[in-house]
Amino acid sequence: MLRPGKKIAIPLFSDHMRGASEQMGMDQSLLEGMATLSKDDKIFYSLLRTYRIAPGQVTVGRTYRGTPPEDWRVENGRWVVRPTGGGAVLHGQDLCFSLMMPIRPRMVLVDLYGFLHIFLGKFVGDLGIESSLGGKPERAHDGRGTCFSEPVCGDLISNSKKILGGAIRMGRSGFLYQGSLLVEGFSPLEIQDRFLSWYRGANRLFLHDGVLVCQ
Repeated sequence: MLRPGKKIAIPLFSDHMRGASEQMGMDQSLLEGMATLSKDDKIFYSLLRTYRIAPGQVTVGRTYRGTPPEDWRVENGRWVVRPTGGGAVLHGQDLCFSLMMPIRPRMVLVDLYGFLHIFLGKFVGDLGIESSLGGKPERAHDGRGTCFSEPVCGDLISNSKKILGGAIRMGRSGFLYQGSLLVEGFSPLEIQDRFLSWYRGANRLFLHDGVLVCQ
């Protein structure tokens, strides 16, 4: 499936807006489908997906133990659980990223998390916004807060504010990263369109001998 020395480009799917439940289901279905195809066809499948979640909807990580803020006015008092971890996110102004593949990259997860955020930080830099990795160790948080108010190590920080957070999960179907980018002054659709152009330019992700690299 992965020949030694082969460098495989990870394609980008710039998807449209859906409800939170449907978007989480899409990530699960795509990952499971890739795992099946990669096994049956003996061809390696991977995908980087960007998408937007309908405004006013809330997602939480699968280990979340809190309650979203009352002023979020969660639709029907319900929220959707993400298959990965992390705090509560009120969607509408953020752009979501998902990276999936049927194998675990040959990288320590904390290094992989930081690598992905450095890569996305380069894109943020092209928007004219300075950022850097920051945050506290995950053990310093109790798993009850909101995503953008609790930066953990490897999150992207700009002007002392968290602008990108995410989570990684390894399951039977493979590797899944889910992240959320919130940049003031840019609409989610504008960020998505600009990322599409940026990624199709000279800024792609590859898997090389099981390790994620960027162009």
